[in-house]
Parts: sequence; C-alpha cells; structure tokens
Amino acid sequence: MKVLKDLNQLRDRSIAGNKAATLAELRDAGFNVPPFFVISSAVGSGESSAILLQREIDLASSEICSKSHRVAVRSSSCEEDGENLSFAGQFDTFLDVECRDVLFFALKVARSTSSAHIDTYRKAQGAGHSGTAPSVLVQRMVRADAAGVAFAADPVSGDTHSCRRTRSSHRLRCSGSKSRAGQHCP
Repeated sequence: MKVLKDLNQLRDRSIAGNKAATLAELRDAGFNVPPFFVISSAVGSGESSAILLQREIDLASSEICSKSHRVAVRSSSCEEDGENLSFAGQFDTFLDVECRDVLFFALKVARSTSSAHIDTYRKAQGAGHSGTAPSVLVQRMVRADAAGVAFAADPVSGDTHSCRRTRSSHRLRCSGSKSRAGQHCP
C-alpha cells in the first residue's frame, strides 16, 4: 500500500479508483471538496513496509486533520461508480474515524472486497471476481445537519428517464450509512 497525494496520481482512475479520481476532477473544476488522500491497493510486504506506510499515513493525515477533525475511510475501487456497475454500499465505509486509527480502518476497507455480500453482488451483476483490493479514500469529515444520496437512475428498475420518489428519498436526519442500510432515522 502507498499513500497518494499527487494530483496526477489522484486523477488516474487505474491507481486511485473512480471515487477519488472524480473527487480530484471536481476539486480541479473549482468545487469545494474536503481535503483527502488515497491509500493505493498496491500491497507492500514486511514489517518495515508497514512502519513506512504508517508514517506516510500519519503525515498525510496531519495535513487534513487537526485535533477537532475526523475522517471518513472508504473504498475507491476501479470497479465502483462505473458505467456498468456501481457497488454502491458494498464495500465497508467508516465514518468519524480519528486520524490515528486510519491504517486500522483502511485495512478493513481493503479486506471488505472478499466479503460474501460482494460475491453475491458480483454474481447478480454477471461480474467476475477482480481479485484486487480497492484503494482507500481518506477524507476530512464534514459536519452536516442532513445528507443525501442521489441516483441518476431508479435504483429498482434502472430507468434513467424517471426516478420515482420513495420514502428513502425524503430528507432524513441521520448518517448516510444508516439510510443506505435501510435503518430507521428519526
């Protein structure tokens, strides 16, 4: 694994994954994107590699975190957010992570590619197993009163011409991970 902060690397979907590359493009276009870095899925080996990775993560985290900031640790796979597959909500995501715990949660995200529900999703979509762990996106958390998920197609029918309004599309006061999982929000 290697920490990526260079703009050219972050724009490269084959290295940083689709989610991180899209965020880099949005930032380049002038949108206010919270600071982030990527831990690539290229795996090193040995204890010295783990120590070096922890140092790289600590340095990158210090650039986007202060004592009051926390981060989101989530996947950025080349397979996600694509034309044919979305993998929405399939890989593990961790919110409100303290910066000192990034490596622990990044490894959990990377390992989530081999979960049973991802295998089921792949089979249902007619996709083979990639065998590649996703890169991991580490991004400063934004304190928000409400959050939402927008779909360019009806998530049930796949119709791109008319998305129907469902209970889940109403404004909810809870984290996005709870609403995506279908948990009750007050």
